[in-house]
Amino acid sequence: MALTQPAGTVDLNITTTPSSSASNHQQGLTLTELVFAIALIAILAAVAVPSYQGFLAQQRIKTAANTLSQDLRFGREESVRLGRKVHVSFQSGAKWCWGLRFDQACDCSGANPAARCDISRAGVADFKGVALLNSQPAIFEPEQGRVAQLGHTEFVSQSGNKIRVELMPNGRVRSCAVGGELTGIDPC
Repeated sequence: MALTQPAGTVDLNITTTPSSSASNHQQGLTLTELVFAIALIAILAAVAVPSYQGFLAQQRIKTAANTLSQDLRFGREESVRLGRKVHVSFQSGAKWCWGLRFDQACDCSGANPAARCDISRAGVADFKGVALLNSQPAIFEPEQGRVAQLGHTEFVSQSGNKIRVELMPNGRVRSCAVGGELTGIDPC
């Protein structure tokens, strides 16, 4: 027995045959394309990572030099403002540090609580990958913030960049790049 459609209805069963162009269309990536894309990303990463590490090393050494410069400026200002001597102390070696204290030298390592740095303190823990090459203690005189003993401090990064922080006779501070160029730092 055959089924008949009710009067006034339309048959919506449409059958299509796929065209030859639609059946050949691929979606996704082939294995070759995927391997090529991964190889390209690996090459770009191999070029970018050392460059980025060099950039980070430059930023760390600049930050160390800027922090010491700011501490020295602040120590000079406090010496003049309060009419007291400010001593700048350094410790060299693997656990290098610096510190500022009123009226006498301080122990920036923290080993002697009686000689703690009461103005400021910073060291190797604050500046990963930066070493302190040489330094000289200083004393800011309260009259005009002058220093009797001139000196400088040099930092070196893991990539070999060097920055010198110089203390002038008038107590002012200047930073310069030693033996090379660093963006934003004048050469010595």
